[in-house]
Amino acid sequence: MFYPKTDYEFQNWYYPLLPKEPFTLLDLGCGNQQRSRHFNFSKCTAVDVDENHRGKGHPDTEFICSDIIEFLQKDKTIYDVVFAGEIIEHQFFKIALEMIKLMKARTGKILIVVTPDGFSYNFQEVGYEDTGLQHVRKDKLAFNPYDHRCGFTQDQYEFLEFEVKRFTDARGEMKIRHDKYQIPYPPSWDRLMAYWRPA
Repeated sequence: MFYPKTDYEFQNWYYPLLPKEPFTLLDLGCGNQQRSRHFNFSKCTAVDVDENHRGKGHPDTEFICSDIIEFLQKDKTIYDVVFAGEIIEHQFFKIALEMIKLMKARTGKILIVVTPDGFSYNFQEVGYEDTGLQHVRKDKLAFNPYDHRCGFTQDQYEFLEFEVKRFTDARGEMKIRHDKYQIPYPPSWDRLMAYWRPA
C-alpha cells in the first residue's frame, strides 16, 4: 500500500459493515495494519508473508509470518471478521479463487475483500501481455510481490455471492510506485469492496 489510510475510507467503507461490539479479526496480507489497526477488535490475528512487518501493527495483534494459503489450510479457527485488503490480485486467478473459498470457511460474521476494479495500470506499456484472466510478464523478470496477477470485476464478485461497493481512490501526489519496476500510477482508480456473510 502506498497511500495513507484516511478517516473517510474507514468511516464510509468499513465501519458500516463491521460488528458494533468488539470482534475477533483475521487480517490477511496485513502489512503494517494500516487499515485494521483502526478496527474495534477484541483479538486480531494478522498474517503476512513479509517478516519485516512484525511489530509494526497494532500492539494487541498476534502476527504470523506465513504464506496465506498455507495458513488458511492449517488454521481451523472461525473469526468474526476476515479482512483481505488488496492481496488476492497478487495471486493467479485459480489461486485467488481457492483463497476466497478458504477465507469463507474461516468467516463467522463477515468477509471483506478490497481489490482494484479489474486491472488498474496500463500493463501493455510496462511489459505485460493480456491472457484474459491475468497479465503475465513478457520478459519473465524475477518475481515481484507487488505484481498484479489477476483482476476481479463487480460481476465476478457477485457471481461468487458477494455484495459489492465501488470507490474511486485519488492518488494525489504519488505518481510512481516505489519498487524496482517504477510503474506509473494513474491519477485515480476504482477499487471494489466486496463483502460476504455466511447464510
